[in-house]
This record gives sequence, structure tokens and C-alpha cells, in this order.
Amino acid sequence: ARSISLSTINTIANTIYRTFDVQELVSEAVNELMNYPKFMGVSIFKLNTADQTLHLIAQRGFGQEVVEIGQIVPVDGSINGYAVRQKEIVISYDFRNDKRIVPALAQMLHEEGVRGIAVIPIMVQDKVFGTYSIVLPENVTLTHQEQEMLMAISSSLGLAMANAHYVTQIRTEIEERRRVEVELQAKTVSLVTINSIAEVAYRTFDLAEIVRQVVQTLQAYPKFAGVSVFSLNEKEKCLDLLDQIGFDPIVKTVSRRMPLEGSLNGAAVLEKKIIISYDLPHDDRAEPTTRQLLQQAGYHGVVVVPIIYKDKVLGTYSVVLSKNAKITEQELDMLKSISTTVGLAMSNARYVRQIEAEIKERQQVEEELKLYAAELEHSNRELQDFAYVASHDLQEPLRKIQAFGDRLEQRYSDLLDERGLDYLSRMQSAATRMRTQIEDLLAFSRVTTAAQPFSWVDMSKIVAGVLSDLEIRIEEMGAVVEVNPLPMIMADSAQMRQLMLNLLSNALKFHRPGSPPRVQISSHYVQDYAEVADGRMASRQMVQIVVQDNGIGFDEKYQERIFNLYERLHSRREYEGTGMGLAICRKIALRHNGRIQAKSQPGQGAAFIVTLPVEQ
Repeated sequence: ARSISLSTINTIANTIYRTFDVQELVSEAVNELMNYPKFMGVSIFKLNTADQTLHLIAQRGFGQEVVEIGQIVPVDGSINGYAVRQKEIVISYDFRNDKRIVPALAQMLHEEGVRGIAVIPIMVQDKVFGTYSIVLPENVTLTHQEQEMLMAISSSLGLAMANAHYVTQIRTEIEERRRVEVELQAKTVSLVTINSIAEVAYRTFDLAEIVRQVVQTLQAYPKFAGVSVFSLNEKEKCLDLLDQIGFDPIVKTVSRRMPLEGSLNGAAVLEKKIIISYDLPHDDRAEPTTRQLLQQAGYHGVVVVPIIYKDKVLGTYSVVLSKNAKITEQELDMLKSISTTVGLAMSNARYVRQIEAEIKERQQVEEELKLYAAELEHSNRELQDFAYVASHDLQEPLRKIQAFGDRLEQRYSDLLDERGLDYLSRMQSAATRMRTQIEDLLAFSRVTTAAQPFSWVDMSKIVAGVLSDLEIRIEEMGAVVEVNPLPMIMADSAQMRQLMLNLLSNALKFHRPGSPPRVQISSHYVQDYAEVADGRMASRQMVQIVVQDNGIGFDEKYQERIFNLYERLHSRREYEGTGMGLAICRKIALRHNGRIQAKSQPGQGAAFIVTLPVEQ
């Protein structure tokens, strides 16, 4: 008996050292245990800790009905679960009367001649991985030596399951690392591609040079076999080819002009979205001749990206995919980013051409304007560079809208009906609002770029000057403004004036209907603490200037949001403005090494507290 036990244990143990495949291991364990003279059947279960169930992973010696009933065994209310909880071998020689065994299962086992059952927890270092059970015929019991054999096998199976679990974890981690490495490589290539195009777009206004960089850079991307860039011709309702690479000359000749209707490029323009086709030969959206030529060249996939700037389509660019290539989400993001960069470049190039044409026209009309035109060109270039950084080039298309709107009104207003004049008026109003927003944004940027050195400033005089500017408005609204004594501080005088003007204007604007505005301006000194170079906390004297009103107030959950650029809590119909005023206030406070905060409740007015150093 000892010899058989040792042989059984050794055979199963050898399997552990030979494989990390749990299924192979448990199958061999079942087969080996079935060779033991006393055992009629063997089943092995794996513990699922998430739902506290045991799942059958291998068995031998049982009928089909028994196997079906025993596929999943709950930990609660089963003899297997009892072995899991007790963490020791459980033996029953009268299982028909054993309440730990499901009656239906007990009856089926009895009909198959089973009279006893032993359930052994599969454990390693007190951690349970599952159970295995053996069933016994009538009048057969397990000796102490056999029970020790079963527990030894339990340890071997537990070790195998633990090893397999760890190996699976390691493999998963390796696969995840490989996936991350692949993603990082793809992201790196995408960033290099974007940066290469962006560098040229920001360096030059030469559209041909920019487009040449686009096609050359994209054609070098591993998945892209050919690249085409088109400019939208709104007058002819078509797309004109700007540049192309990776195609036969005949393809370039045929695709020199692409119609909006009946082409993939046109679909991208009309739908303002990326168009992807992986079955170009059978895609009815594609232009027939181009589709046929690309098919003959062996191309079956294409991605067409609309070039959009400020929601206006300026053209498209398309990339033909290498054989069997597919576009990932990351690559789609790359193509969208390139679209934005190229759109900005196209807009800049058009704006530059427009400026150059206007300068040339002025030079031809009046010779005496040459000096002025040269200065204007220089000024416009400086303004263009600055506006690009400060306001994302918002002014270029706006000037065009306003110029053509004015020309339309001056020259063709008598040709427009009432609806046309209404549309024109709306367009001009929208352009005016946009210009106000740009001016506010530039004012926001000038907090840094046009800053003046700090000097001693009398805040009482600053507020007096602001109230003088607002005098008529205050009288019309019947407002009462109470100003308490204010201190002298080191600051930028112009920016302090801007700060107080914005806060007082808001206090007057956001008043309750039927209730005249009441505004109180006060101040008091506070101590602030900051960490100095050697790590010590040093105090400095600060002053808090408070602008308190009795207006409509706001919910304090918006107390950070209101200081964001273009942030509005009310519609433009209710209260005019661009939403830039408080953003400028915050930037001024920060430039002065201070801060601004707001306290309010709906319908109970608001208090804006500006904390600034007395000395810089």
C-alpha cells in the first residue's frame, strides 16, 4: 500500500515539474488516482473566490447526469465547500444521509454503486485553490496512510495551481508591457510626424512648402503608400490638387480636380468628417476613374481627412493605405491634429496673400502711401505673430468677414430682400461681438506683455478715476457706490485701474431688476505667509480690497468657474459681455503676486476679494 501511495504521489509530482498547464496536470492527476484500487471516481474543482463557487475542471468515473449536476458547486451548502472552509479532508461513509451533499446528487451516486466520499482541499501555505474528491465502493474505507497520501497530493496540486497562477500573471504582464511598448512606439512615430509638419507650418507662410512637407512626411509613415492634398474651390464646387506623392503620373493627371459630388474627398468636405474605406474597388462613394486606377495599382484602403479651421472646410488630404493596413484610433487622432495644423497654415497663407494684395493695390493707387503701407505691413506682421500666440489667429478670418460684410452692405444692399438684410445684420453683429472678444483676449494677454514696472499707487485715486469714467452710467442706474479709505500699494497703475473698472462694471451690470445697485468698496490689512529659500515661513503684509454689491449673486459652486476665459453664467440676452472681465482680474492679481476670490449666494449679492502685497 505504501509503495502504491508513493508511486501515485511521485507520478503527480513529476507532472508538476514538467508543465505549467493546469488542465494537463489535473487530467493526469485524475488518471493516476483512478489507477488506485479503492477509488471508483475522481473529480477536481477550481475555486472561484469572486462568487464563492467551485467549478469542475477534470473528472473520471462518473455518469453524464452526475457530471452535469456537479459542473458548478456552491461553497455554501456542499461537502466540497465544507472542505474549503475547514481546510482539511472531509470523509463521509454515509453520504445519503449526509446533509452536506445535495440529495439528488447523492441518489445518483448511490445508483452508480458509490457508498463513500472523501473531499480534500487543494492548498498551499493555508491558501485554498480548490478541492478534489474521490468516491469509494461499499465497505471500503480510507486508512490513515491513504489520507496522508491524499493530503500530500493536495499539496502537489496546490503548488501546481499556484505556479500556474503566477506564470499566467507573468505572461499577462509581459503581454501588457509588449502592448504598451507597441503603443509608445506608435505614439512616438505619430508625435514625430505631427511635429515635423507643425514645425514647417509655424516657420513659413508658403503654402506650397507646407503642403510639400505634409505629403513627404505622411508618405514616410509606415502604413501610408500615397498622399494627396486638395484645396477647396468653393466657386467651382470642387477640390483642386495642391500636391501628391506615391502615385503614377496618370493618377495625378486624373485627380488634379475632384468633384464634391461623387467622390470620397467631396464626402469628407460635405460631411465634415473623416472618411475611411477599406474596400475602395467596391466603394460607390469614390470617383470612378480614380477608383479604377487605384485598384489597378493594388490599393484597397484610403482615409480622407477634411482640413478644417474654425469650423470652415478649407480642403482635404487623403492617405492611401498599404496592403491590409488598418487605421488605429491613435492614428486617427494624429490625422485630426495634422488637419488642424494644415488648416491653420492654409488660413495664415490666405491671410498673408490677402494682406500682400491689399498693400500692392494701395501702392498702385497712391504713391504717398508707400511709407505708410510698409509700416503697416511691418505692424501687421508683428500683430500677426502676437495674435497667433494670444488669440489663436482669430482676427484674420474675422477681418475678412467684416470687410466683405461691409462691401455687401454698401454695394448690394438694394439687391437684398428683407430676409437677406436681416442675415447681413446678424452676420455683422456677430462679427462685432467676435471683435470684442478678441480685444478682451488681447487685453488679457497684455497683462503680461504690456506690463509696466511696479510703483507706489494710491488705490483711492484709482477708484476715484474709475468712478469718474462710470459717472453717467451710475447716475442712469440710480446706483450708490460707497468707497471707504483705500491704501497705497506697490503695483502697476494701469492694471489696477483695469482691475477696479472690471469689478465695478460687473457690480453695476449684474443688479436685480427693479433694485438700484448698491456697491461698497473697502479694504483691510492681513498677514500672509510664504516659504522662503531656506525653508522657513516668512510673513508679509497684504491688503484685501473688497467690492461688495447687492446684485443677483450666484451659486458658490461656480466661484472658480467664473474666473475662466469666456465663462458666462447668463446668456448674452440677459447680460451683455464676453466673459473675459474676471479672467483679466485674476491674471492681474496673479501678476501682482496676489489672488482674487468671490463669495456669493443667489439673490444675495456678491463680494469679490482681491488680496495683494503692500510691497513687491
